[in-house]
Amino acid sequence: MKALAFLAIALVAMMVFAKFFAAKKGTKARVEEKYSAKNLLSENEKKWFAAFKEAFPNAHVLAQVALNQLVKAEGAKWRSAKNKIDPRSIDFVLLSPALNVLMAVEIDDKSHRLEQRRADDEKKNKALRDAGIILMRFPALPVPTSENLKKAVVETLATNRDPTNIPKTT
Repeated sequence: MKALAFLAIALVAMMVFAKFFAAKKGTKARVEEKYSAKNLLSENEKKWFAAFKEAFPNAHVLAQVALNQLVKAEGAKWRSAKNKIDPRSIDFVLLSPALNVLMAVEIDDKSHRLEQRRADDEKKNKALRDAGIILMRFPALPVPTSENLKKAVVETLATNRDPTNIPKTT
């Protein structure tokens, strides 16, 4: 008999609980998501973009490329690997005139000194290294001249790739 009374009380409590939440849910005003445009590049990144275009006029420069468009997660733990790269992007990707990836470029501002940011950077580094994609990291400031940028990129490509794949600069 006690079990039946307990069951009845529990049933009534569940009904009251359900009605309370149903009523509360119905009274909430629905809030729509809102979106607004934002700049793709910071002012400093625009200067870097211009320097790349000037240094390599025959190459293509892509900005803010999703990392998962450059590398594919594979292996037994592909889902875990994919989750590590999905929310990340690369500042710039330099493509040959034939649209082959030459290298990825990260512009590291002071936020890259933070512990969490360093951990995110290491995930990018590993994914690109595993995929065989060269990654160059530059400090955000100062923005190099196009000549200095060209020299650094060409030297890196020459030591890491077939030199015939280096974009012509004239």
